[in-house]
Amino acid sequence: MNTVYLRDLEALADFAEIFSSALKDEPAVVFLVGPLGAGKTALIRAVFTHAGVTSTVKSPSYTLLEPYPMHGREAWHLDLYRLTDPEALENLGIRDFDRTQGYLFVEWPEHGVRHLPTPDLTLTLEFSGEGRNLSFATSTPIGERICAQLAQ
Repeated sequence: MNTVYLRDLEALADFAEIFSSALKDEPAVVFLVGPLGAGKTALIRAVFTHAGVTSTVKSPSYTLLEPYPMHGREAWHLDLYRLTDPEALENLGIRDFDRTQGYLFVEWPEHGVRHLPTPDLTLTLEFSGEGRNLSFATSTPIGERICAQLAQ
């Protein structure tokens, strides 16, 4: 697992630019883990912005799912914070998600256990002093290739 320290929101945005670039040619499933207020949604917003999304990127904590165009593909942003029944993911069409054709970003993935695809990459944000530690762990060869690009 690799960890970087993000001293502020500007550093988070800088990381998001590099991360967005690393995702450009690699559709992926990305889980975002961390406590409330750690910056999961802020990171996704910044990734989408750097990928050219011009519409407002809102937190889908009430709608659960928001789609966006990203790098010529579709990106799904799931926020499962308020999810009380993981079976509800079936009603969202999560089985229809084609991991070879798009991106899936999931906040609070632990609320959707057994109903989500295996993540390629898990990003964990934790408070550290005034900033955040961002750790990333891979689960697949796709995740490993993305991490290799991040290390460059």
